[in-house]
Amino acid sequence: MTAVVCTPLLVEQVALGRLPAARVLRTGMGPRPALPAGPAIVAGVAGGLAAHVRPGDVVVASEVRGSTAAVPIPSAPLLAGALRRLGLRVHVGPVVSRPKPVDGAARTHLAATGALAVDMESAYLAPADGAFAVVRTIVDTPDHPLWRPGTVWRGVRALRALRRAAPAVAQWAAAAHEREVLLAGSEDADLVLVFGPARSPSGREGAPTHAVTGPGDLDLRWLAGARRIAIDTHPATPRHLVDDLVHTLTGLGPIRLTTPREVT
Repeated sequence: MTAVVCTPLLVEQVALGRLPAARVLRTGMGPRPALPAGPAIVAGVAGGLAAHVRPGDVVVASEVRGSTAAVPIPSAPLLAGALRRLGLRVHVGPVVSRPKPVDGAARTHLAATGALAVDMESAYLAPADGAFAVVRTIVDTPDHPLWRPGTVWRGVRALRALRRAAPAVAQWAAAAHEREVLLAGSEDADLVLVFGPARSPSGREGAPTHAVTGPGDLDLRWLAGARRIAIDTHPATPRHLVDDLVHTLTGLGPIRLTTPREVT
């Protein structure tokens, strides 16, 4: 299923351009109904809330908060890693959505909740489950409010950052699909992830093998065509590291987990 890249504004759609393995959809500004089933990523500009988030920075949502319960986004570390490899300044944390622009005391209140950025769409587009992500480049901040001198130039800076982010958005879209994860054995695997020093590949002949220590080591480009991933562990590998890795992969789509008991 082709991933959908949601851009609220036409200028955001133009900034991203045409993306491989994805359909770019302009959703319009403000609250919109949740999208149909399938991978989706929201990409656009937003307002910064935290003091360390500056105009031109990129915020990747670890969760989105609307008027109802927060929706977690497990794939955030993968998207953030892809953006950092492009040389962008990236922050990972909550993004809150409100139906209209916020400023002044309302902005101060949102900042106190720990959210990094505010927009008008992401939480409303988020599905209850499934592959979803949010990347926002920052236009205004508490020190540089919206509707003040310099907003136009800060907007240009944010759109330039969004254009630079396009390859990472495309990588996420290509990696967002169903897959099987093998926790024992690696027969016919498309990709082998090894906790600890990488040993000789033991999956499908020629299958790439990468040493990892956790989700932060994963590269979205490895996952694009990998429908069957084997996770190779050592006896001393902490279980929580494997669980964290599997949880992160669920943010790219449904997975079928094959445990040692299922392997014959």
